Amino acid sequence: MTITNDTYIAWALYTGPSDVTPLWKNSRWIMGQWVGANADMSPEQIKIDIDERIGYLVKTFLQAREKSVYAHIAATRHWFAIPEFFFHGRQGPYPEVMIGDKYPYEYICLKLKNEIAKLSSELNNEVWLFCIGSVLTCNEPNISDFLSSSRVQERQNALNEEMSGFNIANRLDSLALSPRIKAFSYLSMSDPVSETEKRIDELMTHYRANPLCIVRNRGALLVRDKKGVGCFGYEKQNESTVDLTMGMLDEDGMLSHGGMITEWMAGYPSISIYEGDKNTKAAPLAARMSVPYSIGSVDSQLQIGVEICLDHRLKRLRRTVGMTKKNGAAADNPPLAIQLIPSGGMQILDASVSSGVGGVIFNCDGCDPILTEYNENGEPVISDSGTFKKITCGVYASSAQTMVPLEKPYYSHSQLAFRYGNHEIPGYDNAKGNNNVNGATSKDPQSSSPSNPLLDAYDMAERIPVNCINGQSLYPAGLGELHLYRKSKR
Repeated sequence: MTITNDTYIAWALYTGPSDVTPLWKNSRWIMGQWVGANADMSPEQIKIDIDERIGYLVKTFLQAREKSVYAHIAATRHWFAIPEFFFHGRQGPYPEVMIGDKYPYEYICLKLKNEIAKLSSELNNEVWLFCIGSVLTCNEPNISDFLSSSRVQERQNALNEEMSGFNIANRLDSLALSPRIKAFSYLSMSDPVSETEKRIDELMTHYRANPLCIVRNRGALLVRDKKGVGCFGYEKQNESTVDLTMGMLDEDGMLSHGGMITEWMAGYPSISIYEGDKNTKAAPLAARMSVPYSIGSVDSQLQIGVEICLDHRLKRLRRTVGMTKKNGAAADNPPLAIQLIPSGGMQILDASVSSGVGGVIFNCDGCDPILTEYNENGEPVISDSGTFKKITCGVYASSAQTMVPLEKPYYSHSQLAFRYGNHEIPGYDNAKGNNNVNGATSKDPQSSSPSNPLLDAYDMAERIPVNCINGQSLYPAGLGELHLYRKSKR
C-alpha cells in the first residue's frame, strides 16, 4: 500500500537518564540517574508519575494537532510518535504494583484510551494513530527490599572489587573532557582494552545471562477513528546494554545501584520470532499488526510494524518479511505499510528497512543525535540541531534533530523515509547475513543528489517548541520540541 497524504509528528524529547557517563571511554556500560515524579514506590506515587507523564502527552498532542494545517481533512491519517523510555520512574522500571485493579503497563494503556476518547468532540472524524514509545516495568513488587537483598549486594561488591583496578578520579576527569556523542548507540561501543575492562565485561556478560529480576520494555499503538479508540501492544525483543544503567558512583567513588534497577541485576524475557512476528490473540505483543481504521465510509486495515531501538538494528521486522502460514508461520506476515521505530539511540538503517512498496519508515528517538558523517580521524561529526534531507546510514530521509545544551548536550531526533521501487523485498535468508537485499529508499543510493518522489513531496520538518512548562522533574532536558512532517503546499 502506497501512502501519500499522511501527516507525521514526532515528539523529540530526551527520555534517557541524566548524567550519563560510560564506565570507561567508549564502554558499552553506562552510569546514569533516572528521574521521575514518584517520591517512593507505592502504588499512589507510581500513579502520580504515570498520570503526570500522560498529562504532558495529551497537552503536547493537542498542541501538535493545532499546528497541523491538515488536521481537519478527514481523508488524511495523522501519526503522533514519542520515543522509547517515555514511561519510567525514579527506579527505572515501574514495580509490579497494582494501581487500582491494573498493573502499570495495563493502567497506562487504559488511561490513554480513555483520555483520547474524551477528545472525541474536538477530533471530529479525524484518524489519529499514537505510538507511545515504551514503558519500563519489572516483576519486583517491592524494589526497596530487592535492592537490599544479599543477591544484589553480592553483585555490587563483586563489581566494585573489579573496578578497584581503575583510577576512578583520573578516569572520570578524562571522561569529563569527552563530548557525549552516541553514548546510547552501538556505533560508539568498542571492545574492552585493559585487563580490568575485560574482567568487568566478562562479569557483566555472566550477570546478564543470569538476571535476578525480569524487566519488560513494552509500548502501545492507539488508533482513533470514527468507531472509537483501539489499542495494540508490542514488546521489545533485544535488550541493549544501555536500556538500564550501571547505577551511580557514591561519594567514595564506589559503584552503587542508586536506588535503581540496573544492568547487572535485570534481563528481558525471551521472545521468539521463529513462527513469525504477527500480533494475534496467541501473541498479543508481537511486532507486526493489522490495524483497522475508518475514514469516511471506507473501512480498511493497515499493516504496521513496530520495532523498538535495538530491534531495528538487529533486523527484527526484516527477518520475518514474507513469512506465511503456508510455509509454517503461525500467521501471515505481509508487507508493511508503516514501519515505526520508537527508540532511545537508533536511526533508520538501510539493512533493516522492512516496509513494502511505497511504504513508510518513521523514527522517533529520545537519546541520540543522527549520525551524518565521519571526519578524517574516523570520529562522528554531529550537527547540534536542525533539519536536513540526505542519505544517512544508506537511507534517504528527511531528518530533524533537537539538542539541549545543559551540563552536556542532550539529543533527540526524528526521521521520515519511504520505500523506493516497484518490487517487494524478498524474504530474509539468515545464511546470507549482511548480503540480504536492502530496502531501497531512493533512486540511486550512491548519488550525491538522491531522490524519491514520495519523500520529496514532503516539506522539511517543522520544529515547534513544546509550550508546556519545562518538565525537568520527569525529563532531564525538558519537554523538547515537535517535529512536523507534512505534504508540501506547492
